[in-house]
Amino acid sequence: MAGSLTAWFFKCMDSPCTLVFRVPRGVSMSRKKAGLPVWLGMLVAIAFSVVSPGLLAAEEEVNSNTLASGAEVVLNGIGEARELTGSVYLGALYLEHRSNNPDVVVTSIWSKRLSMRVSADKVYGRRLGQMWRERIAINSDRKLVTDLGKEIMQFVDTFKQTYLKGDQIDIDFTPEKGTTISVNGTTIGRIKRPELYELLLRAWVGEKPPTAQFKVGVMGNADDVTAIALQHQFATLKPTPKRVAETNGWALRNELANGS
Repeated sequence: MAGSLTAWFFKCMDSPCTLVFRVPRGVSMSRKKAGLPVWLGMLVAIAFSVVSPGLLAAEEEVNSNTLASGAEVVLNGIGEARELTGSVYLGALYLEHRSNNPDVVVTSIWSKRLSMRVSADKVYGRRLGQMWRERIAINSDRKLVTDLGKEIMQFVDTFKQTYLKGDQIDIDFTPEKGTTISVNGTTIGRIKRPELYELLLRAWVGEKPPTAQFKVGVMGNADDVTAIALQHQFATLKPTPKRVAETNGWALRNELANGS
């Protein structure tokens, strides 16, 4: 896992811009030297743009999250879910303790977060729900899938709306409370049975994840250049204030639809 989220940035004050370059923590000197042409290539590619302080702050926030329960979770890794039409979403896995062991990720009784940021211009909720249902079915024990059929359908049905580029979907797990789903900061669903979250995790880190590279990313095993690029992209995917206001009403619609 690349240690430093921001491997490069421009720092501009009253004086001319100064280019500051930081090699990710955990990279040995031999790797730094061997990878020098790659890093120089990255610097040349960004030499004509200035990264704003706001973006730098957003990137730093990607490193860790605080759940509604107050639990602190840290970034384990980020992957990109793609289809033939292109990128659909970026998925980030947050855990109380980093791990590159899928069994530990799935079975540990920790607070966790599966964070999705929509990278396609538009994704219909029905398609997003179908993607989850397919991954759950092919990565989990059939008996458990049958036993949790009601909860799986409840989870899939949460994705009723149309999602736009920059929308943030957080799927949180708290051992005492189960699963909570939110969109752009607004809670739109809760499912109490804790076993459901195991199925959701297996959908990402099981034997048949969205893509092989997606699993490599969320497990923190991507190469440094790829990890940094994904973290940067993840940080830039944000909803507009107008979009946040629109999605704030989704919780009420779900309550009315469920007869709450």
